[in-house]
Amino acid sequence: YAFTLQYGQPAKIGLVDKDFYLRMHTDGQQTMLYRIDSDSPLTNLADQFPEVASRMKNITQGIYTTTQYMAYHNKRWDN
Repeated sequence: YAFTLQYGQPAKIGLVDKDFYLRMHTDGQQTMLYRIDSDSPLTNLADQFPEVASRMKNITQGIYTTTQYMAYHNKRWDN
């Protein structure tokens, strides 16, 4: 997997695997699933592949939550 972050209002997060690219707002809204090797790669396939969309959404939200935690709870170690 590769995690993506697109800054903006609202920010978008995503996840790439070998077949699909999932993108959504950081609050989990507007989830879109794209097939990477499709002839029409901008067609949202979330309704056609609900299991894939759900799995990738859970992973994406987990990674995003972890990055937020690490950014605010990672203390600097002074040697």
